[in-house]
Amino acid sequence: ESIGSRMRILREKQHMAQNQVAEKLGITVQCYGCYERDAYLPSYKVLKGMIEILGWDVTYLLYGEQKVSPP
Repeated sequence: ESIGSRMRILREKQHMAQNQVAEKLGITVQCYGCYERDAYLPSYKVLKGMIEILGWDVTYLLYGEQKVSPP
């Protein structure tokens, strides 16, 4: 599972289209589509937007793991 495939999963869980996510992040839909297809890796600025604007879990996005609360 890649970053791009996890981006798609998170986007679809929020019932959003690629163009909606791209608009929120201030990038083109073509650029966002390249991220989901793993043609490019998102920049730090775009990753930060995914986390802060869309509320996506950075651990899952980057590593495919959910956050685990400490005991």
